[in-house]
Amino acid sequence: DAMYNVFPPYLVDKWCNDFQIEKIMKNAVFFHFVGTKPWTVPQYINEGFNFLYEELATIKEQKKQVLDLPKLAIYTICKNELQEVDEWMKSMWEADYICVLDTGSTDGTYEYLQEYSKQYPDKVIVAQKIINPWRFDVARNESMQLIPNDTIICMSTDLDERLIPGWCLDVKINWDEQVGRMIYKYAWSHNLDGSAGRIFWYDKIHSYGKWYWKYPVHEALMPLTQDEYKVVALDENIVYLHHYPKQKEGRTSYIDLLKMRVEEDPEDMT
Repeated sequence: DAMYNVFPPYLVDKWCNDFQIEKIMKNAVFFHFVGTKPWTVPQYINEGFNFLYEELATIKEQKKQVLDLPKLAIYTICKNELQEVDEWMKSMWEADYICVLDTGSTDGTYEYLQEYSKQYPDKVIVAQKIINPWRFDVARNESMQLIPNDTIICMSTDLDERLIPGWCLDVKINWDEQVGRMIYKYAWSHNLDGSAGRIFWYDKIHSYGKWYWKYPVHEALMPLTQDEYKVVALDENIVYLHHYPKQKEGRTSYIDLLKMRVEEDPEDMT
């Protein structure tokens, strides 16, 4: 039981190749018998190997099933958020792809993100583009262009947001071809003791290539077609996004953006 509890999580998390798995298991048998009286080892070492190779077959199947799950991309925009990068990356790392559009940082954020991309070129995709005049929808649509075309599921987050560990697998196993959007629990604010304050359901998980962002501020996802789609509510204890806002420069420009939104769509009441 002890061996069973130790090896599968490690192997599944690290995704060792088959050779590495077998090597680890053989070493496990050796270390398992260290301290055992030598004359007692032969009578059950074969049984131990059989057990471990059965576990190996199970892990290989689990590995195949996970590798067959739909690919998921996190995408975002940022500007001058250097202090957020590491914690945000750690929170989003379960995704297959992490796509970041820097919109003109001057504090080293873009250069720091580039280091991630250099170290993990198949996972982290970084670009920079100045959006002028500024609009959130244009920026988010530009960031969406960074997502690789083998992606099935997209999720938009901001650098001051954090997902609790284990979120990605739950999103993937609840996805199917009919799903267009997913909703999940969102803590917009927190109390002084760290507990969640204002909570509501968010809906920024969507299918790839079928949505676009609209409105200069308080932007919203809009479908590109009239096709029907399914909305799935995710387990609030697994997919839970937390927002930790910090004072940012340029918030006064929101008034101008809000005025622009009213001018563009005076009938919109959202």
